[in-house]
Amino acid sequence: MFQGKVSVFVLLITLVFSLGEASSEEWRSYLNGRFGISVDVPAEFQAQEAPTNDDGRLFSSVTSGASLLVFGAYNVFDQSPAAYLSELVSSPDVFTSVEYQRQGRDWIVASGFLGDDIVYQKTVFSCGGEVLSTLTLTYPKSDKTRMDPVVTRVSKSLKAGRGYGTPDGC
Repeated sequence: MFQGKVSVFVLLITLVFSLGEASSEEWRSYLNGRFGISVDVPAEFQAQEAPTNDDGRLFSSVTSGASLLVFGAYNVFDQSPAAYLSELVSSPDVFTSVEYQRQGRDWIVASGFLGDDIVYQKTVFSCGGEVLSTLTLTYPKSDKTRMDPVVTRVSKSLKAGRGYGTPDGC
């Protein structure tokens, strides 16, 4: 009887690890060579044509109206995270209402609504604040439950790095 329980336990553990491997195949990494930004992207999101300045990429869901925009930019106005967040949440082109906002020493996060869509944006300040690495997820309110784990994973995976367009010594 004990051997039967061990066999069932081993089978369950194998199944759990197999499911974990399958779910990791549903994601891929995106790396922007210019700004060195990396982020995990769901496999259902198709990359759109790269912009000529190679500052990032737009990914669109093939199953819903969701999109993921990942891009880098120079902090040409030398904004602090607090100033950048304040400007972001007051922009009517980005949010019609803001439900959540946070900032750290070198990052900001804001989430809210733009019409019937949920918008989530995270920006990391790198290279001494000279480079902004940003991701913006936009999706229909009706997809909130399905997209919550996507937002979590994408947000946690955002990394600023070195690229051919980052300042020397970064």
